[in-house]
Amino acid sequence: MRVDILTLFPEAFASPGPLGVSILRRAREQGLISLHTHDIRDHATGRHRSVDDYPFGGGQGMVLRVDILDRALQATQASAEPSGHVIYLSPQGERLTDALARELAACPRLVLVCGRYEGVDERFVEHCVDREVSIGDYIVTGGELPAMVLIDAVARHIPGALGHEASATDESFSAGLLEHPQYTRPAEYRGWEPPTVLLGGDHAAIERWKDEQRRLRTARRRPDLAPATGARERPARKAAGARIRQYVHPDDYAAVRALWEASGPATALRPSDEPLEIERKLTRDPELFLVAASGRRIAGAVMGGWDGRRGYVYHLAVAATHRGRGLGAALMGELEQRLRLKGCQRANLLIGDSALATYYARLGWQGHDAAVMVKDL
Repeated sequence: MRVDILTLFPEAFASPGPLGVSILRRAREQGLISLHTHDIRDHATGRHRSVDDYPFGGGQGMVLRVDILDRALQATQASAEPSGHVIYLSPQGERLTDALARELAACPRLVLVCGRYEGVDERFVEHCVDREVSIGDYIVTGGELPAMVLIDAVARHIPGALGHEASATDESFSAGLLEHPQYTRPAEYRGWEPPTVLLGGDHAAIERWKDEQRRLRTARRRPDLAPATGARERPARKAAGARIRQYVHPDDYAAVRALWEASGPATALRPSDEPLEIERKLTRDPELFLVAASGRRIAGAVMGGWDGRRGYVYHLAVAATHRGRGLGAALMGELEQRLRLKGCQRANLLIGDSALATYYARLGWQGHDAAVMVKDL
């Protein structure tokens, strides 16, 4: 790909700079992309080589002249074949997205026009520009930085630029979702550990975890993208003094069990709550077992389940020192969100203590007339 850049400040693109290091440097050295700057001022006339003038009708600032821009563009287009797809970097343009970057990466040649001052004469945009592109809803001094961002975003999708073709398909926005969390060595640092599923060698389970995390992170951080997840969702409620995270087995087991035992009959423990059974449960849906950490202490926990059709809630418990702060509601909200992202349309909650019915009713849970029958196996 050839990229021509029309600018009043070609020195902004001088090497090494951001376009002369890392992936872009290698792509340029391999001939995958070539960058060529053109000084708009070279096409100005007169002793002062003025490129702008006052706007018709009055107003603040200066406007780049249509005649000078047109001459600069014609000379640039004539400098190589084929003619380039002309892009004007403008805050009024369409938003630069990953999908747009992929589309532009298929063009053999781009011509980027960097505006300055109050903008450019609209006649240049109407008659000479193929596309206006914005990098965001904010204003920067000129089009040079947006041009660099566009070049970097596009270059990543040129075949061979990343070295590994799968790299660009596993990043944020590649499928309309944010990227899943990433972890590397050391496996333990200051008591902080990565999710156990990533260390177990079960590649199918790892892929399921990554997909769940992409959908969960997108719903929580970028709800505007949530239609791609199939479930538009608000972030889970925050709780004072605690951070909700995924349960880590076996490190969290003793603290969580102690929390359950201290909570009384409402969280009566059964053989299915023994360490081996918890480990088996985590092979199915580890992201549905949550704890609320206050420093190094476990202040709350909730365990959920999903059988592919219905969701379940087990053992919500909050330490006495952290009650009344919304921690239980935050744990339930996070669990419900994760169930919803799995496609769960109804969840079941068994209450051993009827006094808790009022609490759960405040969280939106409703009573059900079905009888509950059990059989120990």
